[in-house]
Amino acid sequence: MIEEQNPWKKRFERERNARKESEALLEEKSIELWQINQDLEKEVEKRTKDLEIALIEANKAHKAKSDFLANMSHEIRTPLNAIIGFAQYLSKSEKLDTKDSKYASIIETSAVSLLSIINDILDFSKIENGNFEIFKNKCEAYSLCKNIVELFSQKMGEKYIDFNFNFDENIPKSIVTDEVRLKQVISNLLSNAIKFTQEEGSIVFNVKLIEKNDNLALLLFEIIDTGLGIPKEKISSILDPFIQLENVTNKQHVGTGLGLSICNNILKLLDSKIEIESEENKGSKFSFYLECNISSELEEEIEEYEEEENYNINVLLAEDNSANQELMKLVFKELELNLTIATNGFEVIEKYIHNPNLYDIVLMDINMPEINGIEAYKEIRAFEKKKGLDNIPIVALTANAIKGDKERFIDLGMNGYLSKPIKLPELKTLLSKYSKK
Repeated sequence: MIEEQNPWKKRFERERNARKESEALLEEKSIELWQINQDLEKEVEKRTKDLEIALIEANKAHKAKSDFLANMSHEIRTPLNAIIGFAQYLSKSEKLDTKDSKYASIIETSAVSLLSIINDILDFSKIENGNFEIFKNKCEAYSLCKNIVELFSQKMGEKYIDFNFNFDENIPKSIVTDEVRLKQVISNLLSNAIKFTQEEGSIVFNVKLIEKNDNLALLLFEIIDTGLGIPKEKISSILDPFIQLENVTNKQHVGTGLGLSICNNILKLLDSKIEIESEENKGSKFSFYLECNISSELEEEIEEYEEEENYNINVLLAEDNSANQELMKLVFKELELNLTIATNGFEVIEKYIHNPNLYDIVLMDINMPEINGIEAYKEIRAFEKKKGLDNIPIVALTANAIKGDKERFIDLGMNGYLSKPIKLPELKTLLSKYSKK
C-alpha cells in the first residue's frame, strides 16, 4: 500500500515552486527594467545632445539674423540719409520752381516712408527677441504733443480734414517717460487716423489729466476719427502683427501691418495698452492711459542749448560715403561753420594728430573701411593720453540703429550719439552744446 504524502509537505512544495517562479519572474523583469533604464538614459543623453546642438544652431541663427538686420539697417539708412537730406534742401530752395519743389517734397516723403518701414521691421525684430527696452527721461508733455501735431498738419491740410487738438491745461509741464517711444505711439495712431479718414472728415486728438498727486499723473490720450472704421470681427485681431484692413492684393493704404502691434508692445512696457472703439463706415477711437512721474523741472541740457543758434565750432567729420560727405558740406555751409572731412579711420586719426588744437569736436562714423570708428576713437584717446591733451568730444555716427548701440558707445567713453539719417535739430543741439562761447 502506497503511503499517502503529507499534506503540509505538498503545500510546502507548491509554495517553494511558486517562490522560485516569482524570483525568476522578478529577475527577468528586473533585467528588462534595467535594459529599459539603460535605453532611456541613452535616449535622454541623445536628446540632450540634440537640444544642445539645436540651441547652438538657434544662437547662430539669432546672431546671423541680428548681424543681417544691423547690416541691412546700415546699408539702407546710409543712402537714405543723403536722399532725405538733399530732398529737404531742394524742396526749400528758392532756385526751384513750384513743380520741381513739389517733386523734391515727394522724394523726401517717399524716403521717410521707406525709413519708417525699416524702423518697423527693426522694432518688430527687437520685440520678437525680447530686446526692446524703454528709456525714460524728463520731457515737456505739451511740446511733445504739439510737435507731433505740427508734423502731420500738412497731411491733414491736403485732405481738408477738420482737426482739433485739446490739451488739458492741468497736465504737469514736465513728465518722466520714454519720450521717443511715446512720440512713436502717438504718431502712429495719428498717422493711421489721417490715412483712413476720407477727405473733409474730422479728427480729434485729446490729452486729458485723469488723476494727479504729488509725484504721479495719470494721462489719457485719445485719437478719434470719422474714418472707415473697423469691422467688429477684426477689432480683436487688429493689434496682431501683419494685420491690415485691406486684402493685400487690393491695397489702398500702404504699410507693413506692424505699426499697431509695435505700439501696443511699447505701451505694455509702459504698463498700458491700446483700447479700441470702432464702428464700420463711421469712425474709430484709439486711446491709452499713461501713468508717469511728475518732474519739477526739465533737463538742464534742454534749457541750456535749445535756443542757442550762434555756433562757433570747428568740426572734424569722419565719413566714408561720398553722398553723405556732400550733404554734410551743404549743411555746414548753411550753418556757416568750418568742416574738415576725413574719408576713413586712418585719415581722421592723421588729421587730428597733425593738428589737435584745430578741432573742437569729432563726428565719427562707426562703419568705415580700413579702420572703423571705434578703433579710430581708441587711437585718438591713446594719443591724447600720451601727449597729456584734454579729450576732444567725439560723437558716434551710425546708420545701424540697433538696440544697445548708443549705450555701447557712451559706455566706451564717447561723448554722444547721432543716428542716421541725421536730424538737423539734433545736430544743432549737439553743435550748440560743444560750441565755444
